[in-house]
Amino acid sequence: PVEWVGKKELLPILDDKSTIPLVLSPTPCVYRTNVIESLNQCHLKWRLAFSSPSYAGKMAAVRAGLGITAIQGSMIPNFLDKLDDYFLPSL
Repeated sequence: PVEWVGKKELLPILDDKSTIPLVLSPTPCVYRTNVIESLNQCHLKWRLAFSSPSYAGKMAAVRAGLGITAIQGSMIPNFLDKLDDYFLPSL
């Protein structure tokens, strides 16, 4: 399954009324498409905070607190947190 991941420290400034900063791969990317469609269907505001074609680049940006992303659960590094239990839609 694909999971929302990020730093829990961002959660106090993120809620269903804020603009969600996203860290995504460039187009074409299945994860990117699913994330954007899921947020749009729930009428959540978002912005692209950082884009990188590499896994390492995206994880570094999320670790630095630039935004959140979605990856397979088995690929979540130990320095990031699952954010699925919050207001974010399922993917």
